[in-house]
Amino acid sequence: MSHAIVLPNDNFDAWLNATKAYTQAFEKVAVIRSPAGNDLNRYHTITAVNSPKTWFDDKPLDHIRRAYPLVVRVDIIEAKTPADLQTILAVRIANKDRYGEKSNVPPHIFERFTLAYPTKHRPARITRRFSTSTDANPDTHEGIDINTEAGADILCAASGKVVKVVTNTDSLNYGAYVQIATTVDGVTYTTTYAGLKDIKVQNNADVKV
Repeated sequence: MSHAIVLPNDNFDAWLNATKAYTQAFEKVAVIRSPAGNDLNRYHTITAVNSPKTWFDDKPLDHIRRAYPLVVRVDIIEAKTPADLQTILAVRIANKDRYGEKSNVPPHIFERFTLAYPTKHRPARITRRFSTSTDANPDTHEGIDINTEAGADILCAASGKVVKVVTNTDSLNYGAYVQIATTVDGVTYTTTYAGLKDIKVQNNADVKV
């Protein structure tokens, strides 16, 4: 299970009742009673109900980023009462919009930039790791080399847009390669997939993990 909704401890039964339709509409949603004493690092996405005295300093994003570094996505719902929460979740259910992404106004979804493994083929072994040049290590390698069977599918490690496709070697000397731009919280990251045999995407294509 990769998604949990965290509810206030006070008046918990009323808060829980407000989520019933939501947890029935969307699969695999864990319901957590208060962040206190719970390891939220088990979840990819946390829907944090922000009601007074639930999160440290009433700042759920800061609380989660500091205490639970493995959480990738934080979805914040501002709700002072269970009735407020039920109304917000009803809109998400009607729109088939689990995290309220269709109307992220005001902004309430915050993500870390993370990379997935770029192939499902096994075995796939890392043969050379990223390294920067230091006195102790003069070698610089601006990437990670992964060895797998010829013809194995290479997948995007982060969702984004294809911004460059090179089918023959160029000045970077990467052979055939693809670059994908991913924007997270206003910062754009570019990932490069090099040494490819056959490229099946085109420039400006949207790709998803």
